[in-house]
Amino acid sequence: MRCLELFGLINKDTQILDLYSSHFEIRQLDLLPLGEGRMRDDKNRILKGDAYKLEISVIDIMKPIRAFLAITLMLALTACGFHLRGQITALPFDSIHVTAPPGHSIRIDVERAIRVSTNAKVVKKPEKAQAILQILSAVNEKKILSLSIGGRVREFQLGYRISARLIDSQGAEIAPVEEINVTRVLPFLDEQVLAKAAEEEMLYKDMQSDAVQQIIRRIAAIKPHPSF
Repeated sequence: MRCLELFGLINKDTQILDLYSSHFEIRQLDLLPLGEGRMRDDKNRILKGDAYKLEISVIDIMKPIRAFLAITLMLALTACGFHLRGQITALPFDSIHVTAPPGHSIRIDVERAIRVSTNAKVVKKPEKAQAILQILSAVNEKKILSLSIGGRVREFQLGYRISARLIDSQGAEIAPVEEINVTRVLPFLDEQVLAKAAEEEMLYKDMQSDAVQQIIRRIAAIKPHPSF
């Protein structure tokens, strides 16, 4: 929160708040009388009236909105399969099948990432795959990171944790269960509950996207297996 100070000849019915309401959330307004004053208008005429100092305490609500838009754009590019031209990750097998907890979107994200950024083919039937990626769990986490002097939450730490392993079509283990943890910090203000809820949702999606890329990198690092 910050304070803006304006000086001039104004009255208590001024519409000056309209200049700020589209970009700032008004928290406090004080009109401090300074006595009689004079000023010149845009036609160089001298005006007389009561002089005031106008103090407006505001919260810049555009900052979280700008962050929200940046995250949205980044996720949109990821969802569309955006990657640098020629940047293909070589996996140690030609085909893969992906499983995940029912109803979880991470399976779709992993399959999309494999299709657009690797040399492997995603197959629907596990028996036709050289490797099967089993995503065993995918969990969102949230905890308080810091409090204000008054005991209010200032920051949350968001977490996204998944565990996965790689097996062949016969069920033999290629890579043991590994856990991936991704975290983000969410600054919080009671006055911005709706904006922060939207930002929180986007951060979870961003963490999931990060986790997907980590999965791809770890698979790419696996040494060739006899079943490949």
